[in-house]
Amino acid sequence: MTETRSPAQITVELMKKADAIDLVHVRARFRKTFDVSEEDALACEREIKRYLVLTVAIPQNNHGMYGALVDEFWHTFLLFTVPYVNFCRDVLDYYAHHVPVGSDEEAADTGDSKAGKNGDGDNSDDLTFEDFARDYEIAFGEPLPEIWRSPAPVRNGL
Repeated sequence: MTETRSPAQITVELMKKADAIDLVHVRARFRKTFDVSEEDALACEREIKRYLVLTVAIPQNNHGMYGALVDEFWHTFLLFTVPYVNFCRDVLDYYAHHVPVGSDEEAADTGDSKAGKNGDGDNSDDLTFEDFARDYEIAFGEPLPEIWRSPAPVRNGL
């Protein structure tokens, strides 16, 4: 008999793995690119890890990326390809593609990733920010942090 684990149980297990991975170089690049504090960079690191873990804990709900600041941290993380691929392999057990909303790539997605679109029917157009906040609280046992409501960051003149 297969034991069914709750989203909260899955997130506890996966966040132990995720939290063991320090993204110090990603945070440094993020802070250099955008005018954000170390505190906000750490919060974004925590939240992108949680967002990606949520795709495993509640895979039937394809939540879009709602937080502009967290999304920019994800973009920065993607630039560090080896740590990103390792994180996906070691924590998620799949490669989490980043598919920009409204792109041609989104329309052509083959359904091979869980983040953005998954193989058992896309419902991302039907889900709201409130749905995301609800699933987040189910999975992590706490309300969605304010960092998710932060405006898009200003890029430094590099």
